[in-house]
Amino acid sequence: MFKLASFDTVYPTDVEILAPSPEGGHTAATVKVDYRLLPSDRYQELAVKGDEALLPEIVVGWQGLEGPDGKPFPYSKENARKLATVPFVDNALMRGYHDRFNPGKN
Repeated sequence: MFKLASFDTVYPTDVEILAPSPEGGHTAATVKVDYRLLPSDRYQELAVKGDEALLPEIVVGWQGLEGPDGKPFPYSKENARKLATVPFVDNALMRGYHDRFNPGKN
């Protein structure tokens, strides 16, 4: 039997981020991202406003992210907004959400 999950459920997900290397190529790192599933209408409402509005609502935590200074980069909605402005990080986090909730439909 299929049981619908609550929209309050948190979905920990491993997400690979490919960071460009100054020497060329990319460096891969995997971080644990906690996603929250949004109702479709709320997702669409935020999506038209851009990832800076959407990402803080779908990402509710993370582990394994460091800032440029090498110190842990703690989760906050403001820090999630900041990550939405870094193209390769934003792409990885959005891909992680879509892969988690729509496998095979990207």
